[in-house]
Amino acid sequence: MRKLTNVLKSPRLLTAAIVLFALQGIFFSFAIPYKSPSDEEFHFRLTQYYAQRSVLAGPVITEQTDNFDLGDIQRPPGYLYHYLSSFLLKVIQPFIRGVDGQVIALRLVNVGLGVLTIILAVRLLRRLGARGVTINLVVAWLAITTMFVWLFAALNYDNLAIVLFFVMLHTLLSLYQKVHITPLLLSLIISFALMLTKETFLPVIFICYVLVLIGLIRKSSLNSLWKSLCKSVTASWKDASQKKILLLLTVFVVLAAGMFFERYGQNYLRYQKTTPACSQVHSEDECMQNSIYRRNKGQRQEYVVYRQNGGKPSMNIGQFTVKWWRLIYERTYFFRGMATTNPTWQARIVAEVTAPVLLVIAGIGMRKRRYSPPEKALAIVTVSYVILVFLYNLNTYLYYGYPFAIQGRYLLPVLPLFYYFVVSAMLTTYQKSSLSYRRAILSVLTVLVIANLLFHLPLMIYRQKGDLLRRPEAGITQSSIG
Repeated sequence: MRKLTNVLKSPRLLTAAIVLFALQGIFFSFAIPYKSPSDEEFHFRLTQYYAQRSVLAGPVITEQTDNFDLGDIQRPPGYLYHYLSSFLLKVIQPFIRGVDGQVIALRLVNVGLGVLTIILAVRLLRRLGARGVTINLVVAWLAITTMFVWLFAALNYDNLAIVLFFVMLHTLLSLYQKVHITPLLLSLIISFALMLTKETFLPVIFICYVLVLIGLIRKSSLNSLWKSLCKSVTASWKDASQKKILLLLTVFVVLAAGMFFERYGQNYLRYQKTTPACSQVHSEDECMQNSIYRRNKGQRQEYVVYRQNGGKPSMNIGQFTVKWWRLIYERTYFFRGMATTNPTWQARIVAEVTAPVLLVIAGIGMRKRRYSPPEKALAIVTVSYVILVFLYNLNTYLYYGYPFAIQGRYLLPVLPLFYYFVVSAMLTTYQKSSLSYRRAILSVLTVLVIANLLFHLPLMIYRQKGDLLRRPEAGITQSSIG
């Protein structure tokens, strides 16, 4: 038992887990054909569009493309990933002419973003007080989570969004620990950048700032906080090197805020939405050229007629919730895209046994463990994020009568935090148990780990279902919903 503990807390295990993630990401970057992962064609083609423009043109697109294959590209707020990626593509294009080669090169950069995400998560957990075994197990769990590997081995704006999300958590934690102008300005810059990468983070960012403000007020009065902030500005202004940093950060805040209000502010003032419908910006005929718009429009029209004729939703909220959890499991621990692999019956049984065992062990530990204010705040962020994704999917279902866009990748930003709370609580249960219970827990978990490696390890799934992933047209027939 002592030898196992030494292995689990060893820095070598952490390194091995990160290397495992990176090697899997590199393998899938080469092995999976272009367009197979969800929305990859859209993300690459929009990156191509930016790469064809002059550097001086900037990120704001004022004229629509001749066709609408990409949908409206003038007013969506999430363009930063494509704009930044276009600079990499400009560098790559003279050396790699083919699209497949260019995609692989950009995928490898995204694998790097995945490694950066893990490093940021590790540092955040260390700042929360986590050490050794806890961090190693969290990272190892991430490294064998199929959709976590799959997403970063593809082109997707979620990759940059997740990195920015964790950077924002770091800056907000620094602000909570010490009120100072530097982390405040950094938080604002990163928050604006995150919202310009993916708009769905808007309510999550709001929740994060509210929690930081509440935490600061509980430690000190508003007047005292304001004085501390002003004092830090004065001190930074008097120091020559700090003054330059302050001025530079201020310039970036103004620039990021300007880009934010150009997109979100103008959209809301003109269209009363943060993201206007394509038909609000362009004609209906133009928008109907886009396959997704056409699909959604047709589905909505059919559902309206169905309801007018007395039809009822196929699922009530309870049934939808059960189906949502099932699909989230399938689309987090298996591949989901234009090519999809569904769980085998053995994998389902392993999951149905593993989930309640882990939650029971973790639940016991949560009752015995004391959490710091930052940990409580991150728990609220995690739960809020899951609820927001669920409500978004539920609202989509109620509007279209069909559960579009239920994707495990939407929960990946908070997955490291979820894993942290489960693992840390389980370790608390283990540490506070008697020797006989410890042996029983260890035996059960060992069996479950082996079973999950056999049926949920990304490379094992690829070994079993790789033909579907290499042939997207075959995988489409295996897709379930959305």
